Amino acid sequence: MTDAPKPSAGWYPDPSGSPRQRYFDGSNWTDNYSDDAKWVTPPEERKIPPWQIFVASGGIVAVAVAMVSVAGPDRRPPAPTRITEAVPVNAGPKTISPSECKVQAVPKCDGVFRVTDGGALSTGLLTGWIRTEGPLPGRSSCYWSRLSGPDETINNTLATGRLTEGQSATVEIKPGDYAFATHGCLPWQKVG
Repeated sequence: MTDAPKPSAGWYPDPSGSPRQRYFDGSNWTDNYSDDAKWVTPPEERKIPPWQIFVASGGIVAVAVAMVSVAGPDRRPPAPTRITEAVPVNAGPKTISPSECKVQAVPKCDGVFRVTDGGALSTGLLTGWIRTEGPLPGRSSCYWSRLSGPDETINNTLATGRLTEGQSATVEIKPGDYAFATHGCLPWQKVG
């Protein structure tokens, strides 16, 4: 059996893995190296095929669409109820004492109302959907805020709204809310 033929003498890529060329004398590797650009093989530039870029982009778009569709907007308020009989409209809310005002399940007067869990001993605003028909008579506007803390500050405001004459609002009081504030609005009613 014969040995495989040895390469002829010349410059070859360094078998130790360096990017330089090394001289082979026909039987052994010498200590002669070349950094000459004509002998150095440039590193191969790896190009990403266009189809892989297209597939990756499509995957990113699909994930983004899925995340947006799963998250979606907040729940929609229940459909408005239809009144089938004529009901007289009061000119304004009845007078409520300050102590009665603070312990309501739905705001009937101006103020900041603590959201409660609805337990047997709870006194305060219950979670769920509430609605007002707009500003009190004689007022051009009113406003409301869902709060994450006890004070009406920008940092505590989760959501807010301002209503003008002829506008109404339906708001969801969520379990994570700390309080709800209303100023100048007609009494709120539970709708869901």
